[in-house]
Amino acid sequence: MKKILNPIGCLAIAGTLFFAACKNNTSQTSEQTTDSTTAGTATDTMANNTAANNNDNKDADFVKDVIKANAMELKMLAAGKMKGTDATLKSDAKKMETDHKKLATTMMDYASKNNITVDTSDMDHDDMADKDKGKDWDKDWADKMVDDHQKTIDKFESAQNDVKDSTLKNIITQTLPKLHQHLDMSKALKDKLDK
Repeated sequence: MKKILNPIGCLAIAGTLFFAACKNNTSQTSEQTTDSTTAGTATDTMANNTAANNNDNKDADFVKDVIKANAMELKMLAAGKMKGTDATLKSDAKKMETDHKKLATTMMDYASKNNITVDTSDMDHDDMADKDKGKDWDKDWADKMVDDHQKTIDKFESAQNDVKDSTLKNIITQTLPKLHQHLDMSKALKDKLDK
């Protein structure tokens, strides 16, 4: 003889199974939401860290670049004082050298305080050293001063928008007027020597 199941008992068993399945599904959904939220937060954190590192890298790259370029500039200025034959050239080189030494100290201090390592191994090149002194040397020197200062100004003006550190921005703001003065001096010397 067949057993007939009690309809109320069947409903109770079905309901229990239904609620158990729902509860298990809710738990899985909650875990998935937690996992995706955690993953999203981790992704956001990584993106923020990457952006910060990129900003730090831009700042560090600028500092390294300026220190190297400034070291080369100091070599050119020393050469101008020693090998230059024009009195204005020698005087200009001396004035600019004072400002560039201050910039070198400022940038090296900043690099040291911000753990920026600067490779100084390739700073010994002097492309004017092999040339004989005289009027042509003076002209070449003045041309190079115009070109170098224009490039440096462009680099500093571009960095005003790129660097994030406020101290570094302040150094840039304070340095730019001196660089413009040097460019003007170099252009005036170039015009004088070209006559």
